[in-house]
Amino acid sequence: RIRAFDEFYGYHNYTNYNIKHHLLVESDRYILNEMIDYFEINTPTSFSYQKIINNISKIVDFAKNGYKFLDFNKAVEKKILKNKKVLLIAAGPSLDGYIDWIERYQDRFVIVCVDVILRKLEKHKITPDIIFSIDPSYLCAQYLTVDNNSFLDSTAIVFLAQQHPDVLKVVKKPNTFISQSVPLIEELGYFGSLSNVGTYAYMMSIRLGANEIYTIGNDAAFHQETGNRYATDSSCLQNENLSILSYDNRISKTDILEVKGNLRDSVKTNRSLLVFKDSFETATYDLRNEYNFVAYNLSDGVYLDGFIPMSTRDMGKKVMDFGEKHCNILSLLDSISQKILPSQIDFNQDKNVIDDMISNVEKHKKLKFINLDQLLEKKLYLITSILQKSQTMKITVFWKVVMLYIELVDIYINFLFNLKQKNIHDKKHLKQINSMWCDGLLDVLRSFGSIASKRNP
Repeated sequence: RIRAFDEFYGYHNYTNYNIKHHLLVESDRYILNEMIDYFEINTPTSFSYQKIINNISKIVDFAKNGYKFLDFNKAVEKKILKNKKVLLIAAGPSLDGYIDWIERYQDRFVIVCVDVILRKLEKHKITPDIIFSIDPSYLCAQYLTVDNNSFLDSTAIVFLAQQHPDVLKVVKKPNTFISQSVPLIEELGYFGSLSNVGTYAYMMSIRLGANEIYTIGNDAAFHQETGNRYATDSSCLQNENLSILSYDNRISKTDILEVKGNLRDSVKTNRSLLVFKDSFETATYDLRNEYNFVAYNLSDGVYLDGFIPMSTRDMGKKVMDFGEKHCNILSLLDSISQKILPSQIDFNQDKNVIDDMISNVEKHKKLKFINLDQLLEKKLYLITSILQKSQTMKITVFWKVVMLYIELVDIYINFLFNLKQKNIHDKKHLKQINSMWCDGLLDVLRSFGSIASKRNP
């Protein structure tokens, strides 16, 4: 059903104002819940072109400062994690029940972890092979700060290229690898970007060739007795109020819901945590179209579709057949990485195209309209012109963001004109709407034009 929602939501977004109300019977409540969960994640307000602009700027800075970038094509070719037992450690509360076991058998896995759980691993003398960190917050510097300076000497740190400057001060540059947060440098390819670090670590492990992966701490649920969202000693602490219940007349992210469990019949969770379930399941669905792999879920949380549940007892028997890992992760990642020279990032061609677009929008803003039909006709002509010019741009992310912005804003303009039909014959009102539309588009274009001017080598 998630796929059905996705296809419906993405089909002719500009006519979304035509969606009608439909009454659901009580037996359809599960559909309502899935719709709520879907649209909580897929909301127009999550789109921010300013974040994309900032990320483009950071990618260029990483290149100028000589950081190593992961190369997607080399990763596909070499599959550096193929036929290795990959253990993905996240920060869910069920990790506590496994931590001693992991310490004992860590040499039999390539250990991949999320940044927020690093300090707990250090406390238990568990050395991760790869740490993934994607959050642009300065707090990630605290997550990656360890007590023993030599603890991470042989550990690779993979960043999504949107890190706060403070984060780079606490890690070793030779151990650091960058993955593009937006597809800016075409020759590097694009691994993808996700909103939570656990799913990102999972996706990246598979893209690096992992065909047998075990996950611990990907609970998507809180501790069933204490309400803790994270394992003890992790860098984050948060509790849920287990007394909050769902009511027919109220929908909240903190509503306690009972869903199918991974290692038990059912578990209690809430809507904010179920976002992680959807994220893992969507990633699994997409990745299976490209890669062959098997994923085991050892977490005592929600059931994740596409993962094989595995108990502590079964895993204890299975690990006895594993041999010790023999690999140098830093060397393997070096083999699929490269440094990018600033001269390889050329904005000149796109800067000229953006300047032409800005000029055309400024001319359109000055137009006067006799009626609504004339406004829509001229606006459509301008959009067509922008689309044609965008096809000549070298950096595709520029024109994709411009078109996404136009699509998003037009949803509201179409609603205003077609449903509300307010002042649609008032020339002054039509001019005001057109000016607002042009100002927003100019803001986007000028932002990209500015970065193209400042960052051009």
